[in-house]
Amino acid sequence: MLYLLLLTAIQFQPAMRSAGKIEKEVLKMLANPEFEDGFWGIAVYSPLRDKMIISHHENKNFRPASNMKIVTTLVAFEHLGPSYSFETAFFYRGTLQNGVLDGDLVVQGFGDPSFSGHYSDGTTHTRELIQQLAQRIKDHGIHEIRGEIIALENFFDDRAIQTSWEWDDCGTYYGTPVSALSLNDGWVDIRVETDSMAVPRMNFFPEATGDVFVFFEEDLSKLTESHEEPDVLRQWGTNNFTLKGRWLPCESFELSRSVWDPALQYVQVVKRALEEEGVQVHGTSRVVDQLPQAELVYLFSHDSPSLSELAKVLMKESQNHYADCFIKTTAKRMTGEGSFENGAMLSEALIQKALENMPWDKQRQGFNMKDGSGLSTHNAVQPIQLAALLNRGLSAPYWRQWLKSMPIMGVDGTLKRRGSKDGRTKGRVWAKTGYIFRSRALSGYLETLDGEPLVFSILANNYSCPTRRINQVQDNVCSVLMTLKANKKVKRSPERFQLSRYLIP
Repeated sequence: MLYLLLLTAIQFQPAMRSAGKIEKEVLKMLANPEFEDGFWGIAVYSPLRDKMIISHHENKNFRPASNMKIVTTLVAFEHLGPSYSFETAFFYRGTLQNGVLDGDLVVQGFGDPSFSGHYSDGTTHTRELIQQLAQRIKDHGIHEIRGEIIALENFFDDRAIQTSWEWDDCGTYYGTPVSALSLNDGWVDIRVETDSMAVPRMNFFPEATGDVFVFFEEDLSKLTESHEEPDVLRQWGTNNFTLKGRWLPCESFELSRSVWDPALQYVQVVKRALEEEGVQVHGTSRVVDQLPQAELVYLFSHDSPSLSELAKVLMKESQNHYADCFIKTTAKRMTGEGSFENGAMLSEALIQKALENMPWDKQRQGFNMKDGSGLSTHNAVQPIQLAALLNRGLSAPYWRQWLKSMPIMGVDGTLKRRGSKDGRTKGRVWAKTGYIFRSRALSGYLETLDGEPLVFSILANNYSCPTRRINQVQDNVCSVLMTLKANKKVKRSPERFQLSRYLIP
């Protein structure tokens, strides 16, 4: 029986191959005529050998899509640290006596993207968080506000929308204006229901004071005769929403869309929550970019979970709003200006640092960062640059928290439904995906069957084949890489099987 088990194991154990054979097989996959109108770039590096295993167009510039989040998150880990917490501060100005605030409640955001129930453990929702916040304000002795509720919005620069974002992306849940004060991920959650005559009704959450969100009906005949998928669009510069596509009788549909001014939404929602808790608010809600600091009396702060915990949401769910807040916050803390431009400056400096100890030319030109999320089509990065950054993350003091943020192939996040047909990659590839039109990226780490950690970046641009075919090639390349045979140096290394020891329960 033991002999049969050993024989079976040998039969199903893939043949381990040399680096040369691995490279030849991978390049053959990339040379498929199906991909001839596009471009592939690949960089595979072995930290234990300190050498490149595969390099193909590794120093060409590619649109990285959400692989830009690798840069963003690593820059935040590097400068802010894994234990950094984002603050939202509450002040009042005026006088507070006997429960009456004769003045204004002021809220100042410092970049926290996480005041939301979307990514909680499933037991806490945004509504509960808002109610808890309103109760906390009451607990500080405020039962009536004779002034306004003001959002002090000056931590980031005033460019909430990156000018190189695609027009169609603005207004979607993933095209959120970047604000240092936001809730519910900068989104409004919408539920549309139609009655028996296909007449639509739209409900918005979180609820805010006044007519913040406005629903405009199209011609009802268009909504029943259209052949397009049902959708809800936000009009530019407003919180006015319009139905598009075909809506049938007795139908319901749920989605999220970004709000035009997240800071204004925040104070409007807080105002409504306070009123529901019995706090009378006489004034309105508004946003300002400056107030005399001497007039502000500190009440309390709401602190986010640690940066390393938020990084799991950012990377595994590919959350654009988190990424853009990360890069602007890092820029503000390190340079004094919370802008994409200063975030790009920090990112380029880190790339050059990461390249210093690598076995290739040190200076790499062409890196271009327009946002932290990767939504911009003007972003440009090279596979070799991503590989260098990933290698730095593997050896950094925060490497454990960094690795924990990565999606796991076949297990969770954006890689949950990805993997090679042979099943070899499941649970043994930790990598970040990326997609915008005709751009697909996969970069991260894998562990070979011999226990050798590899750093890789596989980027594809300008292809016309279905994106699922690019996915298949990327996953199959990972599977092939896992059959790399360990040399003597690798076999002697104490870091062999390091990834699986730490990341596989």
